[in-house]
Amino acid sequence: MSELELTTSHALVGADGRLNPAAVGWSRRPLCDATLPGPAGRRKRWNYWSFNTPEVHLVVAVIDADYMRVAFVDLLTIADLKWRGSRLTLPLVARPRMGGRVEDDVAFVWRGRRIEMSTRDDGVDVMVDWPGFPGGDLRADLRTEPSPGHESINVTIPWSAKRYHFTSKQPATPAGGAVRVGDTVYELGGPDCFAALDFARGVWRYDSTWNWISASGLDAQGRVVGLNMGAGWTDGTPMTENGVILDGVTHKIGCTVGFDYDPRDLMRPWHIRSDSVGGAARTVDLEVAPFYHHRLNVDALVIRSKLDQVLGRVAGTVELPQGSVRLDGLLATCEEQQARW
Repeated sequence: MSELELTTSHALVGADGRLNPAAVGWSRRPLCDATLPGPAGRRKRWNYWSFNTPEVHLVVAVIDADYMRVAFVDLLTIADLKWRGSRLTLPLVARPRMGGRVEDDVAFVWRGRRIEMSTRDDGVDVMVDWPGFPGGDLRADLRTEPSPGHESINVTIPWSAKRYHFTSKQPATPAGGAVRVGDTVYELGGPDCFAALDFARGVWRYDSTWNWISASGLDAQGRVVGLNMGAGWTDGTPMTENGVILDGVTHKIGCTVGFDYDPRDLMRPWHIRSDSVGGAARTVDLEVAPFYHHRLNVDALVIRSKLDQVLGRVAGTVELPQGSVRLDGLLATCEEQQARW
């Protein structure tokens, strides 16, 4: 499908809370002011950072869903597949600081726990103090180190004039820093350390289901590649969140993709494919071999969520006009989420 590339700054919504038609499209850099006016209800905001090396997978996230505000830290050590995580829910009288622009700072502070995401001229600092984390108090001092001009995937999804979503996906962002849990220190950095941001601001439908894959690493030619694709939540709109960032340059993929997997056994391979048109090679033809499955169920009155997330190695091809991108063993996160929120 043909998707409009945007090149100038714009607001996501007007003062009346309705979608600005000029915001519908995609861009290579975050150009959207996604400040959400109006009363509490269906507004959703989150900043979700993951940091990945061959040794660890770390997630730091802050979420404001109007009637629930949550922050969490998850850590998976790859060698022993040990998952540790901790989350904290704010009372309704408190809320994290979260602006409408990607570059706006984020702060979550409650009961001695703190997450701060601060934008520098040349990247982002992510600081975490989390006493009581499983295995010992956690402290993280992390930073992203993108090259000048590093691009991203920025998309506005229009469900209707009153239901819409802006997202900035930033896989394959070079990163570094350190994480301490108790007396153990994990050093992050080097050519195989990448961060990925999932930034989201929108007004959602109550009942939503989606699939998602994010991957970062080197392709078969040694190029830095970041992959982001999704399905389900963009159905019925003229936009997708699909794209590849190759050596810092975004290649938007307008076609839809399907996720084929066994919901009864999520450790079996996942297949992410686009349709084959006229017998031609598929634009997207990927297989993910999971090595870890994480499940999280939330049931809190009006909010219910079921998340199944696997980490695995992705192989296959993405066909671009500039040529094939061949993947062989990139670390990938795949998920199925069902949310009533």
